[in-house]
Order: sequence, then C-alpha cells, then structure tokens
Amino acid sequence: MSNLIYICHIIESEDDGGMAWNRAFYNFFLNKNSKIYNMYHSNIMVRLFRLIVFIFQILSYRRKKIFIHIGSIFNIFPKFILRRKFGIFLLKKFIIILAKKNHLIFEINDLPYEQAKDLDLPIE
Repeated sequence: MSNLIYICHIIESEDDGGMAWNRAFYNFFLNKNSKIYNMYHSNIMVRLFRLIVFIFQILSYRRKKIFIHIGSIFNIFPKFILRRKFGIFLLKKFIIILAKKNHLIFEINDLPYEQAKDLDLPIE
C-alpha cells in the first residue's frame, strides 16, 4: 500500500476550469502510485457505498500523507450536514483523528467563491 493517499471528486461529464484543475492533480497522483479515493459518483447509492468504504479505510490509516481537495469535503460531509453544529463537530473530529495519525495536506481552491462573487450568487 502506498504511503500517499489522494481524496478527490472527479466528475467525468465536466471539464470546466475547476474540474480541469482537479484532473491535473488526479493525473499527478495516478502517476505516483497513490491510493485514490474519488468521492463523487452520479449514482447516489454508489456514492454512499464509496463513502462507507472510505470512512472505514481512511480512519485506519497511520503515517500516511493524505492530500484532500477542499471540495471533496462536501462530498464526505454535504452542506446540509455542515449547516448544523453537529455536522461541524463531525468534520472537526474527522480532521483531528486523521491529523493525529497522518500528515494532512488540503488543497484550497477559491474558484467557486470567486465565481459566486462574479455571478452575484449566494456565497455559502
């Protein structure tokens, strides 16, 4: 098992600027022989199955380098969960547990924020 874990959300039908950025990271990690978790799937049942498998596996990792796209967090913890205190508590616990046993790297892309701002959309 590789010491490099990559958590992403690749949507096959999209190729806009943000997804092109994600695909570039995906291709980089694919060539590094890393364990890749794509947290997105168009079928909700497949997505839930992936999430369950992911949670059990990721919490067992130790001494790994884990690279997470910040947008993937919203596939693990959807916005309707994060709008509640308990959802924020779960996210915080998840990050603390991973960070105690592993080296975490978050890729924070502000493109969705910038797009929402430019298009006068609500910013969450």
